[in-house]
Amino acid sequence: MDMLFVCLTPIVIMTIAIILIIIIASKKHLMTVVPNREINSFRMEALQKFRNKDFKIKEKGDKIYIEKGTFTATNIFLIQKNDKIEIYRQNSATTITWILVVVGAFFFLILALVVGIISDSNSKNFAENEILPLLTGKHFSDRICPRCKKDIPFDAEICPYCGNRLQTYI
Repeated sequence: MDMLFVCLTPIVIMTIAIILIIIIASKKHLMTVVPNREINSFRMEALQKFRNKDFKIKEKGDKIYIEKGTFTATNIFLIQKNDKIEIYRQNSATTITWILVVVGAFFFLILALVVGIISDSNSKNFAENEILPLLTGKHFSDRICPRCKKDIPFDAEICPYCGNRLQTYI
């Protein structure tokens, strides 16, 4: 049950984070306002300028998708308000996809680390607390005193049996 909770908690948190990233990344951002212009003529001029730069262009409704290269793209929105045009940008699906890929990779690295640490800890506890006593009849000790050869606690700085000062490696 604990392992299930440990695995599902990051997945739930990551799902919420991905939803928030999509909402934030897909928001329209006002870039500028062009006064005293009519949207159709401005749109035609803008499209001509984009074509002269050899950008890939796709039009859909009030949105113009402009792509410069594989990883460089944006959506531009032209909105007429009275006698001015507002120009908005919105992150493209390419940008959002790369954000999700990076966040997902980071998430799965963390998940792999957590699962690895838990499974290593469970294996160590199983070996020390169940297998070793079964084989030898005594419990595992993290350290043995080099002078008197008795089992001592791992964090001991002085042997409780012979008084030998022990080396610490921390």
